[in-house]
Amino acid sequence: PVLFVGFSMTDPELGYLLRGARASLRDAEPRHFAIMPADGTTDEELVRARLTSQFGVHPIFYPATEGHSELAPLLE
Repeated sequence: PVLFVGFSMTDPELGYLLRGARASLRDAEPRHFAIMPADGTTDEELVRARLTSQFGVHPIFYPATEGHSELAPLLE
């Protein structure tokens, strides 16, 4: 498992790597996680469905604030 913090999950190069990893693990379902800010306009269910189906990445959302002040308590 991999935990992504601070990555853009729309980066095409990262997507390429994740698809390759998923293809090489055909018999095992990858279980990766991404901690991502949600700013109130994010369709969390749509993002969750896309990341899970395409890459095996399960997003964990936290409230987006200036300076990402909500991130540290989540990580603790």
